[in-house]
Amino acid sequence: MAKTTLWYSNDDKHTFASYNKKIMDQIKTGFSLPKDEYPGFNVNRVINNETLNLDSIRVSYSLYKCGVVNSVGKPITFSLIIFDEYGKVGFIIEKTSDALRILRLLFCYGAKDRMVIEQESYPSNSYVEEIFFSIINKLYRKQGKVSIDVGNKKLNFDLSRLDSVKGRASTSGSLNSVSTQGNDVINMLSTMSFLLETAMLSDITIALSFNKNKNITVSIHTNNSKTNPTLISVDVYEKQYSGYLRIKEHGFQNTDIDFQKLRARLLIIAHLEIIPLVPKALPLKNYSTMKDLLNKKIINDLGNELSKMQNTDQIV
Repeated sequence: MAKTTLWYSNDDKHTFASYNKKIMDQIKTGFSLPKDEYPGFNVNRVINNETLNLDSIRVSYSLYKCGVVNSVGKPITFSLIIFDEYGKVGFIIEKTSDALRILRLLFCYGAKDRMVIEQESYPSNSYVEEIFFSIINKLYRKQGKVSIDVGNKKLNFDLSRLDSVKGRASTSGSLNSVSTQGNDVINMLSTMSFLLETAMLSDITIALSFNKNKNITVSIHTNNSKTNPTLISVDVYEKQYSGYLRIKEHGFQNTDIDFQKLRARLLIIAHLEIIPLVPKALPLKNYSTMKDLLNKKIINDLGNELSKMQNTDQIV
């Protein structure tokens, strides 16, 4: 899983064009990143100033492939997207903990420029957790079709599948991680019940359709802190995608697909459209009641599944 984070520039002296020029100039002359931390650092431009006319926004972006060499001489790559959303310049980078340091080094910002690049500001972790549970509730009750009005457009979401969920629960004074993946019904139900009763959700992976995008699988991770600012990282699964971005008019035809470019477009959609719009499409009305009813339904379904298993064992 290659988690990506979203950042914005507060530097009025730099534009989308000048940030791209700074990268291109260094591609020609060499990067000044510390060699002991980033040995063999290099950058290649993959997409230059392409425009995406999405369902709710228009974005210009460039895609770069960055690389370093690890301690055993193996190259490690990660992507960097520089984008312009109506004059607001931002970055999507396949980095989490050291993302800010790399961005500052790439654009030659020093210690005094601490606030020129900042991570996207998200609602509280508690609010994000409530959105996670609301998504799970919609999926579990097969009520995943929701709409939202944005300007004069109606945007449609179809939450179709829950692929995985993970949380952190306080047990005997220690933090234990619990997760579930796949189609194991008993495991899924018992884990879900445990998370609903005791846990703070930290990760969710869902498949959804969003207007012309017939299948997008998005994984969202939150730092799940009750005291620190909310930090979110996102991954997408480009090989599972089906939708209008794969057609000839968007540079792809049949099996001739550049998944690196497709991934960049899906990351832009996930960060700049889906994550901001899903909370608006799922207003948190009567959240406590909803969560309690969902837990009771899951416990009831778990009991039914266990009874089926016991009956099957008796027959055998």
